[in-house]
Amino acid sequence: MGLVDYHTIVRQPMDLGTVRNRIEVAGIDGSPVFQHPEEVAAEVRRTFANAQAYNPPGSDVHVMAATLMEVFEAKWSQVGKITIIVII
Repeated sequence: MGLVDYHTIVRQPMDLGTVRNRIEVAGIDGSPVFQHPEEVAAEVRRTFANAQAYNPPGSDVHVMAATLMEVFEAKWSQVGKITIIVII
């Protein structure tokens, strides 16, 4: 992609493909890569923050990353607030 300076700007790279892979695949010892859902959320946030850090404000990527972060946070705020009704 020609992002030769990416690693000088973004110190902890992350992308949604890697997040998905870590959710689906166990670690080397067979344990889950993520131990808690908040770890997943942190990596998703890192993905969007990196996109905003690397791309200049006003650019399509920066704007889309900010928008997706807002959508993610709105959806994430609902996690755990869903009431489950059990019928016996």
